[in-house]
Amino acid sequence: MTEQSVPGGASDNVGYENIDWKYRVEEQKTPLAGASGKAFGGGFRERGRSFPIPRGKVLGGSNELNYMLHVRGTAGDYEAWEAATDDARWGAASMAAAEHYYEEHVEFASKAAPKDGSAPHANTLADAWVAAAGQSEFGNTSSYNDGPRLGGFHYEHAVRRGVRQSTARQFLLPLLRQGAPNLDVVVGAHVNRVLLDDGASPPRAIGVDVSFKECRVPSLSVPVLGQLLPSRPCLFGGRQATRREYTKAQGYRREVLGVRYTARKEVIVSAGAYESPHLLLRSGIGPSEQLRAASVRQHVELPAVGRHLQDHPIIGIKYRLGPVGGAWLPASITKLWLAFPSTLWSYLTSGKGVLASSGCDIGYFGTSNPSFARRPDLQMHGMITAGDPGYFGNFLHYDSAFMSQVGEASDYSLWAQGLMIAPTLLHAAAEGSVSLDPRNADGSGPPVIQYEAFGHDEDVARLIQGVRQVQTIMAQPAMAAHDPTLLHIADLAAEFGRDTDEYWAQYIKRFGFVVYHPAGTCRMGRAGEPSAVVDSSLRVLGVDQLRVADASIMPDITSGNTQVPTAAIGVQMVAIIRELYA
Repeated sequence: MTEQSVPGGASDNVGYENIDWKYRVEEQKTPLAGASGKAFGGGFRERGRSFPIPRGKVLGGSNELNYMLHVRGTAGDYEAWEAATDDARWGAASMAAAEHYYEEHVEFASKAAPKDGSAPHANTLADAWVAAAGQSEFGNTSSYNDGPRLGGFHYEHAVRRGVRQSTARQFLLPLLRQGAPNLDVVVGAHVNRVLLDDGASPPRAIGVDVSFKECRVPSLSVPVLGQLLPSRPCLFGGRQATRREYTKAQGYRREVLGVRYTARKEVIVSAGAYESPHLLLRSGIGPSEQLRAASVRQHVELPAVGRHLQDHPIIGIKYRLGPVGGAWLPASITKLWLAFPSTLWSYLTSGKGVLASSGCDIGYFGTSNPSFARRPDLQMHGMITAGDPGYFGNFLHYDSAFMSQVGEASDYSLWAQGLMIAPTLLHAAAEGSVSLDPRNADGSGPPVIQYEAFGHDEDVARLIQGVRQVQTIMAQPAMAAHDPTLLHIADLAAEFGRDTDEYWAQYIKRFGFVVYHPAGTCRMGRAGEPSAVVDSSLRVLGVDQLRVADASIMPDITSGNTQVPTAAIGVQMVAIIRELYA
């Protein structure tokens, strides 16, 4: 079992270079106010730097790095997709069926009656949050995926018997263990470009150009995700690789360039909302001006490739909590060592306890306006941090310069207790883009990712409403019993007034960013629409035998975490291929 298998290690996966591509979003140009011109250290925008975006560099992709929150799309989300495509396959009924199919394979522990009999980690603060939401005007919900969406709740996690569940673990590895004759997996491989036959009209995808680095192949029974792949040969450049080719250097760290795989039927790109458009651009599919600037030969003019990047802007706010019954709450993922023997024993013997949770147990969906009732525009992610700046920093990538300003040093003492709530905007006006870096248009480096999360006043105003909703819930008796105190940045409060809307506007613009849910960069739509990259059968417009199937095809981002809707897109892709080639 690998480190990322343990839910309690979720925050440590981010930034670990062996499993994280460690992309970055380019500096934002959000204007900052302030009569004094004083610089408040730690803000991404004012410090003139980009912020990190973790992406999974492992079989299973970012599904192996995320916090395992199991959140379906809403009926309103999929009604919008159907309207954008005129295709009922992307409507509410069809997508609900696809999500249920995915759930049959990925069991999760926080369901009311989980298949494996496991139970969610009992967390007294999460219980208090749900109760407080019920005491407020916003209410609570016992099953946000099946029943009413709005209100406070406990997050469901894609966890079974204390182990992370993912698409790779539940779909790929079982097939490999069974020796599926129509599946080969090569890890340590990087697709440089899709190969196109220009002699066809329209151009036709005929394969991919691949390079290998740190090549580990199934023929050597190499551990992947903590499990041995079967001893069977791996297809290598159109022929079987022999064991001898990989014995040097213990079967890996042998670089092979320019290998080509030929497609008998189609090429399906599923590299995520950053790398799928990046791959199309490297393959000469995209806007002519950008390709020309990067010295990439254009095959197909498709202006929308890499545009319409959507994400969920987020801001973290911190509460100090008083003692509960005079004792420390052993519920923080960041201070497990204080109770490590009992915590580890509980996890190893029963798959339960703090280590069986990502630490993000507190949830909420709400709206800034009643018109968003079918597609909520506000979400909360709550983590019990026990006064530890480490978790606050790991999850939101805030640095020590920022953390030193939030509250006082005593708020981060050994026995301090704390709670972080992160209001999240689900349908922002802001968009971004993914483009080629002319310095590495061959794919040897990352794409250029740009996103102006807080350049729209309406986005900032709606996030402020999210902050106010958090404050309302925290003031209810169930949470008030924990003596919460909202921590502020003293210098920022002195400049703009403590807890004023302007204070929060500047806080958001300086310290907000996005929550790693990129979507929309290969947008699905009707043929001929300027904003479309693929049609409703996920075919790349203007290219035969090439499809894209991942979060990049979303016409509009969903109202919550994107893992389940993305997996459902994969289920729909399977149905499309089966119908064509069964």
